[in-house]
Parts: sequence; structure tokens; C-alpha cells
Amino acid sequence: MAAAVVRIGEVGAGSVVKLLNNLMFGAINAVTAEALAICRAAGVDPEVFARTVADSGAATVSNLFRELAPKIVQGDHAPTFALALLEKDNRLALALARESGSPAFIATAVDQLNRLALFRGLGAEDTGAVHRLYAELAAQARA
Repeated sequence: MAAAVVRIGEVGAGSVVKLLNNLMFGAINAVTAEALAICRAAGVDPEVFARTVADSGAATVSNLFRELAPKIVQGDHAPTFALALLEKDNRLALALARESGSPAFIATAVDQLNRLALFRGLGAEDTGAVHRLYAELAAQARA
């Protein structure tokens, strides 16, 4: 399951690392969906954007982006990791932030996005399905 076994700390510390890792996943997931939606709305082919950025060597490119962006562009929302699971982990990370007294501006925005996507019935789909929410909202704004 892991490349290395690392002692994180006392009991429960590993859960903190897992939740915060998935919180970062949620943020990358959300901004990838948002960037692709903006591309489409601005008249740029999202596939060209995804390929160009993925191949650019830019520091902003993560392995998650390289995997997720093409799936979003292709409309492939078969779950690798269901949005409902990501929403649960991100909600728990947000609760951890509150309990520890740490501000969580980005986590709050990601939580709102994920909850709205769940409300729209996308919870069983892959996390990239939040892109569908952006597409629906953009279509409503243009109408």
C-alpha cells in the first residue's frame, strides 16, 4: 500500500496525515476542474490545455493533474476514488482544522464545492465529476 512505513507520531497522527493528504487531493481536484471549465468558457480546448500544461515541466503540474485532467476532458467519471469519499475526508480535515484553531480558507471552499456536487447527485462518480458541476453552472449563467 505504501512505498515506505514511517512513524508519524502518537496514535491518531497517521489519520491526520491521511486527512491532510486527501485535503490537498481535494484542492488539486477542484482547481483542475475549475481551470478546465474556464478554458472551455474562454474558447480554449481543454484537451490542448491539459496536454500542454502536463508536458510543460512547470512546477504546478502534479501527477494527479496528469491523471485527472485527461479523464475530465474525456468525460470519464468512472470512480477511481468516489467524490463522496473525498467529500467525507475533506469534511473531516476541515473539522480537524477548526478543532486545532487553524484557518482553512481553501478547505472551506473545496468543502462547499464537493457538497454542492454531492447535492447534484455526483457522489458515486469519480472526484473529477465536480467538472460537471462547473459545466452546469456555466450553462445556467449563459442562459
